[in-house]
Formats: sequence, C-alpha cells, structure tokens
Amino acid sequence: MEKFDEIDLVIDYSHDPLINIVYEEALFEHVRNIYMKPVVRIWLNPRSVVIGRSLEWCEEVYCENIFSMKIPLIRRFTGGGAVYHDLGNINISFAKPYKKNSTPDLEKIFREATEFIIEVLREIDLEAYVENMSDVIIRGHKISGTAAAIRRGGYFYHSTLLVSSDIELLKKLVKPRIDRVLKGEVTPAKYNPANLSSFKDIDVREVMNIIIRVLEKKYKNIIMRRFSEEENNLMKKLHPIYIKRFQFNSRSLIT
Repeated sequence: MEKFDEIDLVIDYSHDPLINIVYEEALFEHVRNIYMKPVVRIWLNPRSVVIGRSLEWCEEVYCENIFSMKIPLIRRFTGGGAVYHDLGNINISFAKPYKKNSTPDLEKIFREATEFIIEVLREIDLEAYVENMSDVIIRGHKISGTAAAIRRGGYFYHSTLLVSSDIELLKKLVKPRIDRVLKGEVTPAKYNPANLSSFKDIDVREVMNIIIRVLEKKYKNIIMRRFSEEENNLMKKLHPIYIKRFQFNSRSLIT
C-alpha cells in the first residue's frame, strides 16, 4: 500500500451518534473521489451501539434492552460486528486513497490498523497482541476492534479503543456470539472486553494526546482541521439515507 508523508487530522464530532456515523462515510467519499489525500479522524460518540452493514439487528444485540434503555442503534457502512460507544471509548478512523496499481486487501488493512493501536499501547507501556485478525488483546481481554471497507480509489478503516467505557452496560447491549466461538471462527477474547484504565491509570484525554503523538512520529506533516465544507455537504446528502435504512426502529424488524 502506498505510503504518505502528509495527512489531515480531523478532531471533530457531533452530539448525535447517527451524524457521527454518517460523517465516516462522507469523509471516505471525499477522500477517494475528490481530495485524494489521507485523512485521520479522532472522535468520541455518545452512548450508542453500532453494527456492521450486513448484520441482523437482533442477532448481534439485545434488542429488548436497546428498546427499554432507548439506546441508539445504527448501521455503519463497513463490515464487522457490533460495538458499544460512549465517551469512554475513542474512535480512530483512517481514510486513504490508492492508485490503480496498489489495490489493498483486507488482511493488510487490518494489519495496518492493529499495528497502529499496538504502537499507541506501547507508548503507555502496555503489551498487546492481535487475535481474529482485527482485535487487539491485552491479557485475554479485547480493548480494540477494527472494521474496514475498500472501494474504487480508496480504503477506510476505523478502530475503537476502550479507555473508560461502561463495560457492564456494554455486556447488556452487545451479544457475545458464543456460536462463533464454538465453531472456531473466533477466539473467546473477542467477547471479553476491558478498558485500558483496568491496566493503567490513564484517561481519555491522555490517550488522545498519545494517539496524536504516534501520528506525529509516523507522518512528516500533519494538518489539523475541522470537517470541510465538502465533507459537511456530503454528510447532509447521506443523512436522510441513514435515517431511513441504517437506523434501528420498530419497523427494522419487519423490513
């Protein structure tokens, strides 16, 4: 995959979980079709659950708890499983263009994503390893997962990093797919989440600063900015589609 010396760093997010998810696709579309330059986004999302594009709603989450607690449940445009978001979880997104002769594959993308998370963890003296190709594990506990997408002209991945999330609530919302473990598709660690703060006395702001520091080591030039006018316009264009097709409601069970 092509290497870049310069990236944009966007630290921008909404108080609306749905809008935050729409921005992910808008950012990717802007990078691969117009901007043709890598963009990294670091963001926080209010309490919500986000699932992969092709998943069945209630196979991945406890729908009755989602209903009763009025937790937003949203599809993202990438694949992967269900993840819990709150302000104790950091999301890190990479949108990168590629040339016709350098098409990436998912295994390489996941390797790039997990290596970045492991590098961040080394900065705080925590040793981690990878399981299931996209999960970063510390002492048998999952602290980060990644989902990705490849489209013509670009690839995208976003990773979670649990720092001080409500793990008990996470377990009430996201189903552990024991059937996948029994089939040998994934290891048990995938459904054994934990926070970084369980292993190190550290908070979200400190970890965000470390993420930026690691980016500064990897890239010669970083341009920090908010969402651009083009990205905002793309978000507004995609938003009605997400409301209709990618946000869970009672009709989602029968359509």
